[in-house]
Amino acid sequence: MELQYVQGWSSEGTLLEALRTSRARDELRRLTHAGPHRGDVALRLHGRPAREVLSRGQQKLVAVAMMISQLRLLRDLTGTVPTLLLDDPAAELDGERLERFIEQVARLRCQLVVTSLHAESRLFGTPERTFRMEDGRVQSV
Repeated sequence: MELQYVQGWSSEGTLLEALRTSRARDELRRLTHAGPHRGDVALRLHGRPAREVLSRGQQKLVAVAMMISQLRLLRDLTGTVPTLLLDDPAAELDGERLERFIEQVARLRCQLVVTSLHAESRLFGTPERTFRMEDGRVQSV
């Protein structure tokens, strides 16, 4: 698997040039169109984009592995305990892969915020607090 960083602005100029060029549009739309926040990591497998080769579940596993690696690096280099936000971690993962994922997350010993439509979220243990969103209102459960 190949990883390539794709910067968040045109490779034909500098970041400063890109910011200057898009400033009027950015102010009008109230967002920044160019910058490091627009960067990405392109994954390729056997010379083809990973999204064309891997199933959705496999793509999720790659994303999870990268995320866990980043969190470990952050913790090891800075001593910072990360907060991990997980949106429906059970989606597209079979039972065995979900269990392994949960084991890795548990080893991180981080603050965890999980949204889920599935009972599998209980695999993370008993939550300190649980909330329910219904009709646009958040209620403590």
